[in-house]
Amino acid sequence: MQNIRSLAFASAIWLAGAAWAQTESLTGPERDFFENRIRPALAKYCYECHSSESDKVGGKLLLNTKRGLSKGGESGRIVIDRDPDASLLIQALRWDGTEMPPEQPVPEAVLRDFEKWVRSGAPDPRVDEELGLETPRDGSMTPQKHWAFEPIRVPRPPSVGTDWARDPIDQFVFSKLIQKELKPTQDAPARTLVRRLFYDLIGLPPSKSQIDRWSARIAGSQQDANAAPIGSLNRRAIEVLVDELLASPHFGERWGRHWLDVARYGESNGNDGLARNATFPHAWRYRDYVIRALNRDTPYDRFIAEQIAGDLLPAKSDLESDWNKIATGFLALGSNPASAMNVNFNMDVVADQIGVVSSGIMGLSVGCARCHDHKHDPIPTRDYYAMAGIFTSTMTMWGAAANEKLTAPTTPLHELKVLKRTDISLPQIAPVAPEFPDGYAEVIRSLQPAIYSKLDAPHADLRAEDGAKMSPATFATMGKGRIRGKVHRKTDSYSVSFWFRNDLKSSSVIMTACLFSFANRAKLEGVGDHLGLSGTYRGADPGHLFIFPGVKAVPSVTGTAVIPEHTWNHVVLVREKARIRLQLNGVEKLDIDAELPPASEEVREFTLGSRSDGMFSLQGNMTEFAFFDRALSPQEAKLLHSASGQPEGSGPVQPAPIVPSPNNLAMGVREATTASDCKININGESQNLGESVPRGFLSAWTEPKPPVAVPADKEMRPFLSSMSEASRVGKLKWTIAKGTISGTANAAENGFLTSREEFLDFDLQCDFQLQGKGIFNSGISFRFDSKPDSAPHFNLGKASEGEPFGVFYGEWKLKAVPEEEIELEQWNRLCLKVAGEKVQGWINDELLVDYTLER
Repeated sequence: MQNIRSLAFASAIWLAGAAWAQTESLTGPERDFFENRIRPALAKYCYECHSSESDKVGGKLLLNTKRGLSKGGESGRIVIDRDPDASLLIQALRWDGTEMPPEQPVPEAVLRDFEKWVRSGAPDPRVDEELGLETPRDGSMTPQKHWAFEPIRVPRPPSVGTDWARDPIDQFVFSKLIQKELKPTQDAPARTLVRRLFYDLIGLPPSKSQIDRWSARIAGSQQDANAAPIGSLNRRAIEVLVDELLASPHFGERWGRHWLDVARYGESNGNDGLARNATFPHAWRYRDYVIRALNRDTPYDRFIAEQIAGDLLPAKSDLESDWNKIATGFLALGSNPASAMNVNFNMDVVADQIGVVSSGIMGLSVGCARCHDHKHDPIPTRDYYAMAGIFTSTMTMWGAAANEKLTAPTTPLHELKVLKRTDISLPQIAPVAPEFPDGYAEVIRSLQPAIYSKLDAPHADLRAEDGAKMSPATFATMGKGRIRGKVHRKTDSYSVSFWFRNDLKSSSVIMTACLFSFANRAKLEGVGDHLGLSGTYRGADPGHLFIFPGVKAVPSVTGTAVIPEHTWNHVVLVREKARIRLQLNGVEKLDIDAELPPASEEVREFTLGSRSDGMFSLQGNMTEFAFFDRALSPQEAKLLHSASGQPEGSGPVQPAPIVPSPNNLAMGVREATTASDCKININGESQNLGESVPRGFLSAWTEPKPPVAVPADKEMRPFLSSMSEASRVGKLKWTIAKGTISGTANAAENGFLTSREEFLDFDLQCDFQLQGKGIFNSGISFRFDSKPDSAPHFNLGKASEGEPFGVFYGEWKLKAVPEEEIELEQWNRLCLKVAGEKVQGWINDELLVDYTLER
């Protein structure tokens, strides 16, 4: 019989339970969100006035302890459960009534994090020392005394005195069953076994003909002369079926998804705090790599090495080199806060990489050490920055991140040599403007504009910045740039007319674009008139025109029409002293007509295609721009559209430009230009640096010892991969056929593993370290059948029954769940307790069986 695909590929880490009391049960994502987003922000913006170390505690409010945050201060509770709008904390951060921090508001991304945190129930993993909940540092937590850091050994399988066990793992299982006063039942029928194997190994149901053919062979009607029966079943036939399913490409698809969960695979960034979900169009290559690795039975140590250091591994061919580079997408995936106004962006990327290597592979949470030494395990802050130095010496490449400049800066990508396709020749669709009559320009000039341009060539009063271009083919194309102009005299009234096309989906961004700013250049926004196209900011209705005066005390004025992307639209904006009128596409009813006093009479500059401070550039084009240093009459504004020859309502829809892109690119990582050590970021802030820490691994690690010295310019990722792949802490198991234990995609919710299971040592040592492969075990996950018995037992039932899974005691079927609603691994977690006439059963701490027997 062939060896099974390496069981470790579909790996996650089994956590048997928490060894130390926690005040509440938090999920891994909740803990990570607090430690990576909330705690650093509290330290940066709040602790100066609201911590036990403050000279004077403001409002008697302590935020550096869990109890203090929950209790509140003089004004009462500051967090109302799952209600950000009613929570004083959020009101203060919004500067709504109370202004905290008092100097300036927190960045928008930080505010969004706090709103999300409160909305999720404000989970807080901190353990307050004054409550007596901190684990004493008495030496009991040292790596020398904790089993998780000891060398892996090969335990002797327990002697169970039965021929029921077909594999050494079964001996461990049978021993546990005896301890729980359980016993296995008879083998399931052949048809049930066939269905289970199909579902478990490839995730697809067998056809009727496959069930009939294989159940006949397994039941023994086509006995193989060399068959060894399992009870009444033909073991050789079972092995042949398993081998056939393992050879199916669907095996990698079925089990690859579990590793993709560990690798936090996604083809977009997720909400980055600015309502942006930037896509990563090349992420799919990593998905294909994982499926290929599983189907090729790649040894687990090689699998890990390729993902952490594939770009540094020697390759026998260009094809192998390509796949190695694609594998490093493991470190480039993930979701990070936006780079805009985030000085910690680069270290946030590093934190994500440390998290996936430590929690995902080693089963050991290291992330909290970004700000402080771990309280519950031997991981000091120095260890975190020793690992961080490895990743700061590594260049992470995600590409253009859907051209979302605020989400992440654009990076290069791996260029593959073999795994590429010929570029598809696609037609270039130029953003052609509507066809205007020959006399349109003369009509505009007849109204005596101070500045007029088709935006198809340089102009004396207009200057393109940051890559904005003007050409006869595309008119003004902003990209990430803008066009600046300056008026010749001050005026308290003015008008502006232009055609624009926006190619960005307004519902996908926090703000679509700023089309025109009549405001002097400023560091932020600038006082004046800002005409923009709305996105999702603060729950706005996307796709509407609005005018913002650049003063937060004065609300924006918003139009009524929705402007679809890829359409040309005509705007005439008229300011007549304190009144603003906006005509859209020649429609007689104005889109905006409101009293809006001018914020400043000293404005002399304007910006086309972005805000005056350079933010929110238009992804599209503009043409036929005219600036008037007076207020146009409604008739004149109407003439500017009627003379264009275009119907009222909207200009024509123009498809987005199609540009063929190379198909030989992949996300991943590679060596940075220089390798260097990382300095400790005090309280997790990259602007507050402490001492430098030599690059390295965890100080608690004992086998093998790290190299004595690493050259300053030496890349350490290969060394990191060798430490990670054989990690004793990370019990690598997502059971495929051995229905004995299973794992979780979020491995390290309470530090490291807190329970020792000898059979995991046995399996890790024998199947992984010695062979690199697992061996198919036809044990309890597949073999149980239902049969009343005097002892409590659980079974996986008959496929023909309406309720194939169940818990039995005597003549009672206590609990049954349809097979389609729960996977086999779920029932492997069953904990059954019998006390007198009371029978209870739990799966994942959820009470599913609770019966009192009546004799």
